[in-house]
Amino acid sequence: MASDPPSDRPRILILTAGFGQGHNTAARNLAEALLVESEGNADPVVVDLFDRALPRSGAAAKALYHWGISHLPGVWKRFYQMSDKMNPSANRADWFWGMTKALAKEVLAHPPAAIVSTYPLYPHLIPRLFDEGEDAPFPVITAITDSVSINSVWVSAPSSGYIVTDSLTRDHLLERRIDPESIRVLGFPVSLQFAASAGEGDAGPVSGGRRLLYFATTRRAHVRRTLASLLPVVGQLRIALTIVMGQSGKRLAKVVDQAAKAFPDAQIRLIGWTNAVPELLRSHHAVITKAGGAITHEALAAGCPPIINYIVPGQEEGNADLVVGHACGLRAPNPDDMGRLVYDLFAGDAEELEAMRRNAKQVGRPRAALDAARYILREIGDA
Repeated sequence: MASDPPSDRPRILILTAGFGQGHNTAARNLAEALLVESEGNADPVVVDLFDRALPRSGAAAKALYHWGISHLPGVWKRFYQMSDKMNPSANRADWFWGMTKALAKEVLAHPPAAIVSTYPLYPHLIPRLFDEGEDAPFPVITAITDSVSINSVWVSAPSSGYIVTDSLTRDHLLERRIDPESIRVLGFPVSLQFAASAGEGDAGPVSGGRRLLYFATTRRAHVRRTLASLLPVVGQLRIALTIVMGQSGKRLAKVVDQAAKAFPDAQIRLIGWTNAVPELLRSHHAVITKAGGAITHEALAAGCPPIINYIVPGQEEGNADLVVGHACGLRAPNPDDMGRLVYDLFAGDAEELEAMRRNAKQVGRPRAALDAARYILREIGDA
């Protein structure tokens, strides 16, 4: 959403950044939920300060991030570990002067009733808008999009409130001496479609027809190995496999086509980009996916156990820990193990898979965005 002209509705500035899908997904869903919960009486505005202040270098940084987590995960892990020991608030002679200036312009032009940040850097910039020792004249709420193991950058800047995904993440914040009264366990803000259609289009018992979803978004070699392991089992157990390639369709088309031709008995449906993720998750018995914050919590909200086949070191490890710790999904050690894991889950009476589906429904929070919106509106006195 772009900035709108000033209105008499309370303006809620939602700050995000396109480093991974989780931050943007959470921001968009919060904006939509705020409109619903306020019955149109709030004015949520989503802003990516990298796009505002650093359109070229910001785009280059995002592209480098996406390339690095796929091709140099070990390097990214070391950088992530180093960032956990940094405090961006400590150095006021500023690497982020351009973004601070863009934020100041945004706040001065249209003073917000609250700022909600779905990206960890921005709360460090907000105190720089005011005299030293002066608090922001509005609530600053941090919506943490990671789970369980939280980088210190999320919590080393002052915030009046923290929205977290689960109780294990809350415990992690308490270990970092965050005021328990400021923490709200409300879930990851998934699409409102999960709340609107909760209970509809359920995949039904596994015995009624096995259906497996695969989000093929990793490197070509990783997808190739996954399919080589998976497709013999899909054919043997008569599993209906849906492969979603999203924006990677052109990159992966040849790999998927070759794999499908090698296993003609496999029942495969291919989908490119789609906005029907809630429906797909609800109508399948399990989903093979990387451990991104958005997709992990979307799967849980749909009661569709994730089989995690790739983890970005650092921020996604906690998502995998959440899934495995609550026995609502699995973690594949490598893509060559996928066939074995799927066979063990889907063969026979699939008792373990059915238990995971029940657990996922208990852990998932399809109303998370609406609950978070209600909390934010209470904080600005507009509920």
